[in-house]
Amino acid sequence: MTEVQTAPVAAPPGRSRFRPAPLLGRSLFLVTAVLVAYHYSLESVFRQLGADSPLAYLGLVPFVAAGFGVVLARPRVGELSVHDRYLDCMIGVPAMLVPIFVMVVLPARLSTFFWYWRIDLLTLPLFVAGLVALLFGTRTLLRTKASILYLALVWPVPIQFLLSRWLDEFTSLSIRAVTMICHVVPLATPFGTVDGAFTIDGPAGKFDLVVASACSGANSLLGFLLLAVPTAVIAVGTRRRKVAWLAVGSVVVWIVNVLRILVVFTAGKLWGETVAIDGFHPYIGLVAFALATAAMVWVMPRFGLTFAAVSPRRKRLLIDEVRAAVPSWKRAACWIVACSALLAVFNAGLRSVDPVASALGAPRLLPFTAAASRLDHYTTRRVDSFEFARRYYGDDSNWLRYQVASRGGTELGSDIPVFADVVTTSDASTFDDFGIEACYRFHGYDVSGRAEVDLGSGQVGTVLSWKDPRSPITFTSLYWYWPVSMAGSTRYQRVVLLLDSSSDGRVWSPKLADSLLSKVGIAIDERLQGSSVSTKVDRRNAELRQYLIGLGRALVVSSKPTTDS
Repeated sequence: MTEVQTAPVAAPPGRSRFRPAPLLGRSLFLVTAVLVAYHYSLESVFRQLGADSPLAYLGLVPFVAAGFGVVLARPRVGELSVHDRYLDCMIGVPAMLVPIFVMVVLPARLSTFFWYWRIDLLTLPLFVAGLVALLFGTRTLLRTKASILYLALVWPVPIQFLLSRWLDEFTSLSIRAVTMICHVVPLATPFGTVDGAFTIDGPAGKFDLVVASACSGANSLLGFLLLAVPTAVIAVGTRRRKVAWLAVGSVVVWIVNVLRILVVFTAGKLWGETVAIDGFHPYIGLVAFALATAAMVWVMPRFGLTFAAVSPRRKRLLIDEVRAAVPSWKRAACWIVACSALLAVFNAGLRSVDPVASALGAPRLLPFTAAASRLDHYTTRRVDSFEFARRYYGDDSNWLRYQVASRGGTELGSDIPVFADVVTTSDASTFDDFGIEACYRFHGYDVSGRAEVDLGSGQVGTVLSWKDPRSPITFTSLYWYWPVSMAGSTRYQRVVLLLDSSSDGRVWSPKLADSLLSKVGIAIDERLQGSSVSTKVDRRNAELRQYLIGLGRALVVSSKPTTDS
């Protein structure tokens, strides 16, 4: 039976004498397991610290969550008394298995969108919750639930969504403030045609600076809130005082960032462009953020906020309570090591997907036309467009058809031209609404030989054969979806390569090898989908498929940026 009741925290019987805490070893073991299991995911986030991006300070979230959890783990009078090792395992074991399942299956299902949406980071809080349950018990998990939920903020997708809603307005507010001050103090002259652009009259002549969204102070404001919200939660004081402190702090951080922009203008006016851009700009933002945050922590007592001291008695209660709740935590160590090692293997595979998008979800891939132009021994030309597609994929969409012809490469080539149907849209959900296979079946085509294939860099494509019963021609198709960067904005493309299987032309392609991780993920995903389409093909179709997959892989390689963006 699980004992769940409301009772004061008390030391278990027979534990009256204080002994050294077992908490340090368990805590270090938990941190090590997380760092091993999510080593590349966390590394990619930590790399962004200090970057000139509104999401740069998301790298602080794991550190703040750790400190937040330590404070919340303290015993409290009147909390639920839960001492049941079976309950710990019922919560902890599934919580650690789900991230492994996600890391194995979803990369095959979502392809490059798995990294683009950073689903790996979304599973991090669940994995940590499982570790806490197994190492410290459900009682500690209930205490620290707020810090574990806070850890979910390392997932950049929802914050990106919010920023897209108000970042432009915030930037405009900062620009208006700087412009008003420059009208009084002539540090710079605003452009009349470019919003946020200023001309500075330096010692060596005039030069231009642009206050973009990344320089508007949004990153500092987000960083302050990431630190201040948990600080306010653990502080002692009324809710009204905490809200007032957060509001004042947000205004102070914004004002300090306006002053930061003015300091850069002043440096440019006194010492020139090099000092302003290379000397002040990269560092003064971090300094301003640190000063503003430290000042707001220093004035917390003036808002009636304090921090409660931890008595030695409460420390002893926590030590004895954890020891009694999880007396055999080392027995769970083997399970934790196995899960962490397995998760680390799949997490390491994300390194190959890194060129798809930045750690914070900004797409890096080049669109199809740019990738095709990079192919050696191939020429690409547009042959058709389909205007009717806008009613399906959005008013800003287009459906273009290209002919990709081989010029006789030694490793990869064909005597048969390949047609590429490329749909570009701003709404990726339309690809689910009007999918390729659903379209083929709607028109009565015979579909066979469907299989998911690895195209490299986390890109998973689908290859199949289809035939219009009213025509003697059979086609082999390879299609995939990917997010691309076009003119500084995010767009989504569906690329379909079409090859006439009835042609007698020659095709050649190098032998293709799939990684073991992608094979496992694709095999499990196909089994879960329960595809009823036969995957058996004859030798000729196998050669055509191998060529299309080779061409698809070449396009994926060509779509990678030459430098990180």
